[in-house]
Amino acid sequence: MIDDLCGAPIDDYILQDKVGEGSFSVVYLGVKRHTDEPRAFKIARNEVNQTASSTHQVWTQALMDATGVIVSAPVNPSVFLRKQFQYLQEAGPSLFPRVDGLVEFRGGAAMQMEFLEGLSLRELMLRSEVPDDVLLRLARTLAELEQRGLEHGDLKPENIFVTGERVVLLDPGFFGQLLLTPGASYVRVTTPEYYPSLEPQDITALGLILLELTTGVRLTRGVKEGQVGPGLAAQLEEFHMGNNYFFDSISQISGGTRGGELLAASPLQPVISKALGLECSAAGTLDLGYKYPGFAALESDLQELLGSRHVVSPGVSPADRLPANIPLPPHSQTRPEAIPLEAVCYHCGKPLNGKNACPHCGVSCVAPLCPRCGKPVSHTLDHKESFAEGNGRVAWNSDWDGRCVECGLEFASTIRIRTGHHTFFVRGDAELQEEFQLNNTLEGQSILQIRGTESVYADCDDWEYLPAIEVRVRRAVAANAGKEGEGLTKEVCVTMTLEEWNTVFEQLLGPLGVLVQRRKWSRDTT
Repeated sequence: MIDDLCGAPIDDYILQDKVGEGSFSVVYLGVKRHTDEPRAFKIARNEVNQTASSTHQVWTQALMDATGVIVSAPVNPSVFLRKQFQYLQEAGPSLFPRVDGLVEFRGGAAMQMEFLEGLSLRELMLRSEVPDDVLLRLARTLAELEQRGLEHGDLKPENIFVTGERVVLLDPGFFGQLLLTPGASYVRVTTPEYYPSLEPQDITALGLILLELTTGVRLTRGVKEGQVGPGLAAQLEEFHMGNNYFFDSISQISGGTRGGELLAASPLQPVISKALGLECSAAGTLDLGYKYPGFAALESDLQELLGSRHVVSPGVSPADRLPANIPLPPHSQTRPEAIPLEAVCYHCGKPLNGKNACPHCGVSCVAPLCPRCGKPVSHTLDHKESFAEGNGRVAWNSDWDGRCVECGLEFASTIRIRTGHHTFFVRGDAELQEEFQLNNTLEGQSILQIRGTESVYADCDDWEYLPAIEVRVRRAVAANAGKEGEGLTKEVCVTMTLEEWNTVFEQLLGPLGVLVQRRKWSRDTT
């Protein structure tokens, strides 16, 4: 099976580890016999695997088949891989991984190419570690691609890779006929979340990526919230049936909505709006506006905006979302100490050469920036450290107390919201009403407490410290008392790892989105 090829020979190499996979192919690390020279091998699947990609990587072909609106023939993975090989040869090695050749492997195609070490933009976003220069280099890369008369066609955080000083594009999409035969079907291979019109509009894709990066808003739910103007509504109608989730979800960034407020607060709002070709009126209506004619103008505006500002990744909220009454102590005059020349990178283990970002894999070793003061939240740096008893990988949060070391902002929340069952049967409980601040006893209320915590696991002499997030919920009214696993309990506490929380969010914002669109209902039996 293609998903288990470790140890298999290919050309003059031995496949070692699977390093990536998608609907059409699986990527392995291969090392050359006798020299251990690394190469990446992208091996075509025997047939398309629509479940191989993560939830936010939607295959357009599946969307077409499900709607029945756009006629398209099935895509042969080997044919598609050969088409990608031709594209990468034309694009050149500076913008994409360098390709060495295309070989036959077990009845299908396999592409040998440069093996890259680093992190994808998605991984950097989840770590809240997206330096401004990465965005500038990304804009420059896309401008160069445009100058060569090419389009990527499947731009998304997973297909943008940061390695050293390079920002490399991966896995271009495809729009056209894969087979040059009479009557061949027009095929689209892309991600509708970033290409909502199902056309190769890379500027729109970058606008949606920047929107997600700076606000955390992903337009993946068909939930209409705000108002759209007639021009935008008419344009949306053109591809409503082929991509119907976007028709309603775009309204989530109109005026008066939470997404609209976050977009207005984003330092990149002017660039995002012009990349999407949208503008919001004073009345809050979202409609068509000026759109960048090309990446050169976008790159120029981005350079001007990022000259004096930092982008906040979705790991923390923008400053404008924080309560206005948080005290701001005077800034500390101390700064992270310079990294010793002998220090090595926490991520790849190679020398940092005294830099705050690894020159080999591009990962920053500085703590994320505080959304209130814009300074690193901790003075500790990511690094590898030798202890008397052995070696360790020390993260910036190893001695962190959950507060910004500069301004004292605490990264924890206590929130009262109107939710849960109504309080009809506890209206006489004065203590409960005071605790939950119940103004209307017929409205349910809950108190949510969110904080970061850490799980410690010891196995022999190996100690592992795993970041986790704890969510504690206290409700005014319990339901189905005594029935384990049924209904809402009076109090519940859930602690999960960052990856587990991200998986839950991706599922609820993706294939399980229907679950969050359900409505409360009732009946009266009196």
